[in-house]
Amino acid sequence: MDKNLIAKASITINATPAQVWDAVTNPDKIKEYFFGTTTTSDWKEGSAINFKGQYEGTEYEDKGTIIKAEPNKVFQYSYWSSMGGSEDTPDNYAIITYTITPEADATRLEVLQEGANSEEAREHSVALWAGVLKSMKDMLER
Repeated sequence: MDKNLIAKASITINATPAQVWDAVTNPDKIKEYFFGTTTTSDWKEGSAINFKGQYEGTEYEDKGTIIKAEPNKVFQYSYWSSMGGSEDTPDNYAIITYTITPEADATRLEVLQEGANSEEAREHSVALWAGVLKSMKDMLER
């Protein structure tokens, strides 16, 4: 994994930081905006986080460990995907960071994914995160 290959996406959502935090860490909400993914975790630093579902007809079971959980501010975890084609070894884990920033009457959410396998994988992640954030925005602004 090239830790210098970073996928980045951000969006402004008409919601409070607490509402955005809830969307980032609530399994029922994640399932709604993130391709029907089933997420399990106790949401504490050092704990496991697991994702299971189907993407474009392929079953996946992804996993990681929560690195940082500052309510309404930052959520960060290591991440390995069964769909990525790499071995489940520490060197093949990306780092996903959600940063929540209040802005006037809205909230800015930025996602960084550090450690893509290739430029092609980075570009795929940029497009994926843009779609996920748009789905989250649509859900929260309903």
